[in-house]
Amino acid sequence: MTGYSFSTPVWDGRTWVRPAVVEVAAAPKVNGPEDRPRERDAPAGWDKVDWRGQEGQARRLRQRIFKASQEQDWPKVRNLQKLMGAALLEGLPTWSFAG
Repeated sequence: MTGYSFSTPVWDGRTWVRPAVVEVAAAPKVNGPEDRPRERDAPAGWDKVDWRGQEGQARRLRQRIFKASQEQDWPKVRNLQKLMGAALLEGLPTWSFAG
């Protein structure tokens, strides 16, 4: 925490000023209840991901990373971390945001 609040004066280069508080707009709806159908703009194939398999693979890789770090085998840790990133991305669906 930096100690900054909206009532703390801020130096703008010439004088100390109090920042204006701006109304925050409501965030767009991102997630919803599972009992409702998927919206049209949601990524296709997201519900087809084998999440249980992905979680199991991630758990095993985390265990291997932990074991390698306990053995202080840093090159192996780094390579397993890279493998984890690539493996997790491999199981996710691909989609385009172009429109």
